[in-house]
Amino acid sequence: MIGKNLISLLKSLSTISKHTLKVSKNVIRANSLIIQMLILFGFISSFFVVSIDTINHYNDINQKFNSIGEIIIYYPEENEEFVKFQLANFTEHSLEIEFVVSSMNFKIDENNTISRGVRIFLLNNSTITQFFNQEVIKTKYSGFYEPSQLVEELNNDCNKSIVNQAYADLAAVQLGEATELSLPIVDDSGFYPEDWYNITFLDVVEFIPLFSGISQEEPFAILNKEITHNRTEVDIRSVYQILWLRENSTVQILKDFIENINKELNLEIEIFEVDDKILFTDSYWLPSVLETLIISLFSVIIICLIFFFYGFYSDVIKYQINNFRTFFARGLSIKRGIIYSVLPVFLFTLGYILLGFVLGMSLLSIVLTTIQPEYYLKIKIAILPYSFILFVGQIAILCCVLFFAGIIAYRRLQQQIPTIDRIVFTVFKDKGDII
Repeated sequence: MIGKNLISLLKSLSTISKHTLKVSKNVIRANSLIIQMLILFGFISSFFVVSIDTINHYNDINQKFNSIGEIIIYYPEENEEFVKFQLANFTEHSLEIEFVVSSMNFKIDENNTISRGVRIFLLNNSTITQFFNQEVIKTKYSGFYEPSQLVEELNNDCNKSIVNQAYADLAAVQLGEATELSLPIVDDSGFYPEDWYNITFLDVVEFIPLFSGISQEEPFAILNKEITHNRTEVDIRSVYQILWLRENSTVQILKDFIENINKELNLEIEIFEVDDKILFTDSYWLPSVLETLIISLFSVIIICLIFFFYGFYSDVIKYQINNFRTFFARGLSIKRGIIYSVLPVFLFTLGYILLGFVLGMSLLSIVLTTIQPEYYLKIKIAILPYSFILFVGQIAILCCVLFFAGIIAYRRLQQQIPTIDRIVFTVFKDKGDII
């Protein structure tokens, strides 16, 4: 039954299209400038709105992928014991990771070298085991080996290191190869400004939660802290602490407490938030200025679309109706004739809206290829929620304008049909009963 109706519909539309297509093309040609403006509008608006959705989506993924525990803080090493004491009542357990920054010269070719800061993370045996057993690490770790294998290798051989692709590319070495790593030492007298460690690349990764969030495009290495055993003491810059809270505590309670003890005791505790320097996501612009700008933009867009479609279709539909009078002359009802005359223009315009939307996304994809992070999370185009609302909103406005324009045209045509007075026939009989 459904197939039969569908075939009948297609056959009907095919017959109608022979009459409507030529007229509709003439309408489009006559209004080519407006159509070009419609495509340009869709192109520009979709580019900017899809960009906003893409940035927001990227930031959400960025935060989600680097999320471990319930809250992450960092502070100077000299405050470590006091910080642990102050936060003991709030935390169930925690993991501490020591953070060092080393300046190294990487040889690009025979004549050129580049100096880069290497971010080095030192973990003890216990932290290595607990960290790589986290479910988030198991699901989002992007190296060649399973996390369980890495735990055993890192604990058994302190000279093995996990590095990101940025480090491997700059050092021009591959998996299993060895290199020297420089660590700053506490004694900065000038005689011993740094200490060198021989390390072997255990694994090369593109992404590891937390570490990638801290380093992003910078080269980093993960080491077992035991590598520094019986060597010169390393100059730790800060300590990152991943916290899991007790049942009677919340993240907001802990944040308020940290704010208070920072003021009172000057512990310099910072709450770790993923650095968003790859994309423009300033904490002031996004929640305030940009949000207001988006609301204003959408308001203006909706108003402009209403006036645009009304002006466009008030002329187009009138032109279409005049050219489709042949349907009415063939006995087609006014209602169905208006539908047949409006449908082609609706489909044409819908195609132009879609074309503008696709062009906007195409331009954005080209732009993204030039700013795509090389050693970090890739930026993917997103169309939710604002882009989808814009696209559906255009179609909704288009349908509404067509509906009301069709009703107006229908009433006007009805008024133009001449009224016929009712004629009452009288039957006369002659004498021979012949009418």
